[in-house]
Amino acid sequence: MRLANNALDETRRRVQNQTLGHRGRKHDPLYQARELLIAGHERVTEPGEVKLLGLLAAGDPRGEVRNAWHR
Repeated sequence: MRLANNALDETRRRVQNQTLGHRGRKHDPLYQARELLIAGHERVTEPGEVKLLGLLAAGDPRGEVRNAWHR
């Protein structure tokens, strides 16, 4: 599980850096989504999942983080 979360986090950081040109900051969508991304699916509430999908839509234009999250 740790390896999967590390791969997801590396993908998130890479996409963040490619799209905005800097590390994650407090108001960046992918940075805000980092804890929801690594949480177990059974622990994420319905409002949390809606928030996560909205953050991914805003910060992940090519869907790379979303693909890494679903695998």
